[in-house]
Amino acid sequence: MGFFDRLMNTVANNVGNAVANAAAEKFINPAIDKATDNIKIKAAEKFAEAEDAIYNTPPTFTKDKENNNILAIASRDKLYFMDKVPGGEPKKVMLKFLSTLKFDVATYGSYEGNTDAANSIHAATVEAAQQVFDECAAKHMTMAGALENMKVLSVQIKEKIAPTLASYGIDNAQFLVTYAIPSNTTTDAAAAAPVADFKPAAWTCAYCGSSNTGKFCSTCGAAKE
Repeated sequence: MGFFDRLMNTVANNVGNAVANAAAEKFINPAIDKATDNIKIKAAEKFAEAEDAIYNTPPTFTKDKENNNILAIASRDKLYFMDKVPGGEPKKVMLKFLSTLKFDVATYGSYEGNTDAANSIHAATVEAAQQVFDECAAKHMTMAGALENMKVLSVQIKEKIAPTLASYGIDNAQFLVTYAIPSNTTTDAAAAAPVADFKPAAWTCAYCGSSNTGKFCSTCGAAKE
């Protein structure tokens, strides 16, 4: 194969690669990005539905597979933290709060259907959590610092609800704060919405004069300069 033939093969390969890249840029990559975005949106919607179910379900005792009484204690936008702002006034940040109370059926019996205990313990826990947050703010702690260790937060709240638990004959329960995070109800739903497509500026190919928006010319395959 002569020099001219090798040169033509190289040019052909380069053009072929450029055309393939242009096709990927124009058709394949956007399709993949769109599919990925749709999956993220669907996942966010499912998570939002599950979270809404937790917050909107009245306090109820259930039993787990290990035969424990379980009470999910959830609050959204009823708790807040007066967050310390450097050089400014404290900012009131609403919180989403989820915790779980667990104690065994063998020792205490089943609490399923005990709505009085469920409602009272739920209310006492939310009140205790607010007291703990207020105490942290009074010590000039930031919200991030106060919420950094869920185990410490759990111990502090459990100590405050001990009298309420004792009134229902519960003296050895496990209590754990699953999360306490900032709540922004105005943007939660918007977070799951698709983001408007970004349209890059058009450019003119220096070789064939075609107008393009990708990294390669859709007509001749030349790279954007």
